[in-house]
Amino acid sequence: MRKYTATGLLLLVFVLFVSYPFINSRVYSAQADKIENTVTIRVTWKERISYGEVYQQHYYLIYGELADGTPCVLQNTDSPQRNKYNGSDLYQQIDIGRVYTFFTTGERNPKYARYPNIIEILDEREGWEE
Repeated sequence: MRKYTATGLLLLVFVLFVSYPFINSRVYSAQADKIENTVTIRVTWKERISYGEVYQQHYYLIYGELADGTPCVLQNTDSPQRNKYNGSDLYQQIDIGRVYTFFTTGERNPKYARYPNIIEILDEREGWEE
């Protein structure tokens, strides 16, 4: 029977320690996708976030406020789990100043810098009164 050396154990602990945040983030993402919500906000700003040097990736943040004035940030990105591949098209449809009702998945998690992801625009109108 082989005996593990101190070096082998240290290497194993190091690999597990380094990979834990990545694995934990993926598990959280899969669980968060099961959380569904409908949210209505007035859009106050939107922006495109790009990252990656070799392979550029993008996602969109939609800033707004709820009817009571509470700030709200939503993410708009493709979601293969939901068969959603039109993030860029949805982003172009969203106008600042208008009120939208979105179908979202996920929840806000500051630890992983995650926001609810917009899956679909359910309703659009000029203001809260309509």
